[in-house]
Amino acid sequence: MKILGILPAVKVWKKNEKYFYDRKFYDGVREYCKYWKGEIRCFMQISEHELPKFGVIEHNKATPFSLEIVSKSEKDLINIINDTNVLLISGESFDYLNAYKILKDKDIKIFYLIENTFKNRIQLAKIENNSIFTKMFFKTFIYLVIGEYKRIRSFKKAIGLQANGVGAFNFYKKFNKNCLLYFDTRIRKSDLIKEEQLSNRLKKMQYRELHIGFSGRLTAIKGVNDLITVAKILRTKNISFKLYIYGDGDQYAQLYKQILDNNLLNYVILKGALSFYDELVPELKENIDLFILPHKQGDPSCTYMETLSCGIPIIGYNNEAFEGLMQIADIGWIIPMSNVEDIANKIEELSNTKNQIINKSKNAIKLAKENYFEKTFENRVKHLLRKV
Repeated sequence: MKILGILPAVKVWKKNEKYFYDRKFYDGVREYCKYWKGEIRCFMQISEHELPKFGVIEHNKATPFSLEIVSKSEKDLINIINDTNVLLISGESFDYLNAYKILKDKDIKIFYLIENTFKNRIQLAKIENNSIFTKMFFKTFIYLVIGEYKRIRSFKKAIGLQANGVGAFNFYKKFNKNCLLYFDTRIRKSDLIKEEQLSNRLKKMQYRELHIGFSGRLTAIKGVNDLITVAKILRTKNISFKLYIYGDGDQYAQLYKQILDNNLLNYVILKGALSFYDELVPELKENIDLFILPHKQGDPSCTYMETLSCGIPIIGYNNEAFEGLMQIADIGWIIPMSNVEDIANKIEELSNTKNQIINKSKNAIKLAKENYFEKTFENRVKHLLRKV
């Protein structure tokens, strides 16, 4: 029986001698268990943060995989990995980029997961530091350069890579020929919008104002403040619309103030954080015609594929993640970074030519049908098994 070890970037919480997983991570590993014909072990660090109130699940006797606690020290791996046959390591973490050296005398096939490119890491650092002309940014830049050197060296030594998103796939595949492209999503086959439901929504759209959506963390890095600016421009153009914003974050209060200050209460609706499967997905499938994702950086957010799974096309900035999606399917409209005027102009155009939305809605669900949750994990396990 083959043993698969998973060494993720995400950490496990410990409270009252019990361990708790991030729900999304747990669901993913449980899906691995369906297709991996053998044992699965997770090697995880303990989180230093407080246990969240929601979105976690406790490790118990029914958990279909085992848990081993590890430290940041790569040298400890040699005493913990033991008889693991395949080790799947997150390349997002800086802690285990020398694992191939530590484990060179063991017969372990090492694969890496990756989703952020060096360019995207620099973008994130610029946004977090508000400028490139700071001592903190300079220190971060040096740290990222050294980390990227180690990352590429490790990827060259690995048996294979699994890249989340076209940006990471295109950048890192040159360092390892055995590179699999996949798209992160929580949408199962049964959650995909049905043809009849999509058809009904598109018919309703023809006789009402555009229903526009955004979902995700309400933070500056997601570009949420641009949403209010777009809404203001649309009002000056006398465009009929409703903008529904789903999620929570540190910009929530600021967004609400901007809505009040600009008399947008009848046009922009803050819906808060909804239960993903029970509330958010059904509402998107039923009510939303078009999405704006003004992300300032190019990490491959699962929001992209989950939006497409509802048959909703996307207006998005020209970051790596969205440009990558548009390379493989015509599922939306690319806008130059931070150009809110162009977003508003595109919405004005679409409000008068809704057939564009209809066509791209069909393209959206077609792509999503090729990349739903179960199929994605089955493909990822098959990729591992080909080298076992």
